[in-house]
Amino acid sequence: VGMIGAHASLLPHNRGSAPINWAIINGEKETGNSLIWLAPDVDAGDIIDQMAFPIGPDDTCATLYQQVARTNRDMLVRMLPRLLNGERPGKPQIITDEPVLRRRRPADGLIDWSSPGNTVYDFIRALTRPYPGAFSMLDGKKWTIWRATQTPAVPDGSRPGEIVGPVAASESDVEGLQVACGQGGLIVLEMQSDDGTVLEGRALASQEWTGKQFVSEQPAAVAP
Repeated sequence: VGMIGAHASLLPHNRGSAPINWAIINGEKETGNSLIWLAPDVDAGDIIDQMAFPIGPDDTCATLYQQVARTNRDMLVRMLPRLLNGERPGKPQIITDEPVLRRRRPADGLIDWSSPGNTVYDFIRALTRPYPGAFSMLDGKKWTIWRATQTPAVPDGSRPGEIVGPVAASESDVEGLQVACGQGGLIVLEMQSDDGTVLEGRALASQEWTGKQFVSEQPAAVAP
């Protein structure tokens, strides 16, 4: 009869690799899941079923893949009776000129602090666990930033990547480091060094890093 697969986007939009990650990085507000008949071309088979779901401001790649799992189940349950009844449900995809999403590598997680704060925030939540994470360099050490939140403003004249100061509020769970971006900034809530050290909450806010700067460069290669 054919081979059935699922693709985590509303095809034909976002054909290709890492569609959930790209949807968040690109600032999209909705994505979804498509059940398709597999075909020789990438994600180009007939569409059996689709389900949409929103991308909220606090969603991450992990929370959206929970939605992917749920919709996989729901679409399969809806499809099975039709298959058992001898049907072969599906309709051809609309042909578009939208390019196929490129594959992402761990090195693609380098943060560009000259981008606006909301763009950097989207980048971090798109690449957090279980993915390799968004990262930057501080004092010659690579730090992966796992969690962040948006901040309304940073002081005028702050450099992109500059640590403006600690944020520590005992009455809330927002404790970390305020970092400037090209426009606005964000608050880093959890980060991990390449030697495995994890800093979050009060331990992160207590670091004496005010005035230091995250830099958008790749870590130096380790000699063999």
